Amino acid sequence: MFTGLIKEVGYIERIQPLGNGKEASIHCSNEFSTDSAIGDSISINGVCSTIITKTATSFTVQFLEETLNKTTMGTIPETEKVNLEPCLTLQTKLGGHLVSGHVDDTGTIQAIDNDGGWAIMTIIYDAKFAPFLIFDL
Repeated sequence: MFTGLIKEVGYIERIQPLGNGKEASIHCSNEFSTDSAIGDSISINGVCSTIITKTATSFTVQFLEETLNKTTMGTIPETEKVNLEPCLTLQTKLGGHLVSGHVDDTGTIQAIDNDGGWAIMTIIYDAKFAPFLIFDL
């Protein structure tokens, strides 16, 4: 049994309308699919998504209208590469911290200024979400 955390790049195989939402089929490796199960929460480009069906090299998720409006999933095209991360298990060392939260909105990068080995990004966002952000002034 695989005990590591598989992170990989997959791609959008198919997107089709589903009411005001969308259903998407995501291509992944056989190893990623084998380590995943229907009902698992998979992160697709940081968006929590529940597997509803799967094959040996793909899985299907559904996005509600709210998710499409608040994330990049609303405009992502077929064949687009996506970052995939499986659901966490507490059976092994995580090497990081658990974070509680979901994407509530998106911002627009206004500027990226390189600062040595770092970059400072200026992001424009809806002010109503300011109380929920952590940032350095």
